[in-house]
Amino acid sequence: MVPLESTERLCERICTGDIVEIDVQEIVLVNKTTGETWRLKPLGEVAPILEAGGLFAYARQTGMLKG
Repeated sequence: MVPLESTERLCERICTGDIVEIDVQEIVLVNKTTGETWRLKPLGEVAPILEAGGLFAYARQTGMLKG
């Protein structure tokens, strides 16, 4: 699991019991209960590691790790 950070404070906007979903492709948090959507900060340098399937897979793909 990768921690994502919102661009605004959400603790007053999301209530206990709300159903939320993170869309990693669109980089948004969606409150399925209220229909509200908030932007998340981009993953930056972590994104290629996640796309590769983890740190060791990324290291193999980039030639940093043999085998």
